Amino acid sequence: MRAIWKGRIKFDNADIPVKLYSAVSDIRSHSHLLHDQDQQRLEQKLVCIAQDQVIDRSETVKGYEISKNEYVLVEPEELERFEPQKSTTIEIDAFIDAEKIDPRYIERTYYLGPDKSDQMYVNLFESLKKTGLAGVCSWAMRKKIYFGIVTASADVIDLIVHRHSDEVIPEDSFDLDQVSISAKEKDIAEKIVLELVGEFKPDEYHDEYQEKLKTLIDKKARGEKVKMPVLKKRKETSDKDLLPALQKSFKALSKKI
Repeated sequence: MRAIWKGRIKFDNADIPVKLYSAVSDIRSHSHLLHDQDQQRLEQKLVCIAQDQVIDRSETVKGYEISKNEYVLVEPEELERFEPQKSTTIEIDAFIDAEKIDPRYIERTYYLGPDKSDQMYVNLFESLKKTGLAGVCSWAMRKKIYFGIVTASADVIDLIVHRHSDEVIPEDSFDLDQVSISAKEKDIAEKIVLELVGEFKPDEYHDEYQEKLKTLIDKKARGEKVKMPVLKKRKETSDKDLLPALQKSFKALSKKI
């Protein structure tokens, strides 16, 4: 695996050289727009809607909309003044209970591997794992300042990028309707939940859409005839049908166990 960035974890007197690796990969099949007459790739052009003509990129400026069709122009030199200074430091400000991290703030996960010396890296990894703590940190990368946490997973240190607080919609933004649920409905729903208790096994979950799409692409590439599945419409459960539906689900589930 190839590192995408090098840096150093710093806190108190500790200075640990690390390498950054992607923890996720894009497995999606990507399509392209083609001309329906000759199946050739199409290019995207910059078109001025006022003059109805193609514009060269050298004739463009960057503007931020402040009201409908009103923009403030910002020069590249002005934006550069706000860019963070180049740094390779992941600065840990504090350590918190890793289990109390709100998953809504998690944006992306990276792996941090050792660079040059394993001893300090392993020491930090074992400390994080033993204490169950995570380091709240910030760093500059790709002309942007990030914040997140450094935490220990099963075999490596993770660097988790967090969203800022104003990016997360508060839970109290939603008003739930006052609905009446019978004691029997609550009891059966709780039993169904308890019957389904198990362990989280990510390997059992697959992107079925992507798998079917790749099969479709492969068959069409080989010139094979593709039999399309029949789409089934699911009937929504009405309030009056909720209890019978729960009872049916519980009976079916009990037979499997």
